[in-house]
Amino acid sequence: TYTSANKTRQKLAAGMIASFDQSIYKTNIGKGLGETTDQITGGKSEVKLTLANEGDSTSSSNPFLRVDGETKAGFMFPWSGFSYLLGNDMQTGVDLSSLKSISFKAKGGPQTTKLSVLLFQTASFRPVQQDLKLSESWQTYTVSFSELKGLDLTDVANISFVRSQELGKFEFMIDDIQFK
Repeated sequence: TYTSANKTRQKLAAGMIASFDQSIYKTNIGKGLGETTDQITGGKSEVKLTLANEGDSTSSSNPFLRVDGETKAGFMFPWSGFSYLLGNDMQTGVDLSSLKSISFKAKGGPQTTKLSVLLFQTASFRPVQQDLKLSESWQTYTVSFSELKGLDLTDVANISFVRSQELGKFEFMIDDIQFK
């Protein structure tokens, strides 16, 4: 940790954030994961997070996070998905400046071809956004921090994985989220 402008920031190291082996909400790094929708700003979008497996639903050999939801009209920037809280709350940022990227495995359902990764500064509601094109088969995706313009890597509070701007039902699956 270090102190800058009277604020102490924890400096995060590379490593596995979440592999969804036993829990949706617990993470190895940071505070944890949770549902996020535009309902916090008066919107009507919905989301459901579940642990899932390929094929046999009774098998626990390789669980992953399944995100099902619907983005609905009602807010000018509709979104639905999950957020990864890095500090204790949205007022507590962490320092990601020693990291190069966040990577994960993901795939979209038949109606989901885009995933937006949103990075929020402490106490900010204007994220830096990276849109990724999803396929219906598992692929590894990387969001390089050096390519995100306007993001202060020494003060990041939240990283959200959402469907944004497009209305309708969606599903995407995600696994092995990690900092590199």
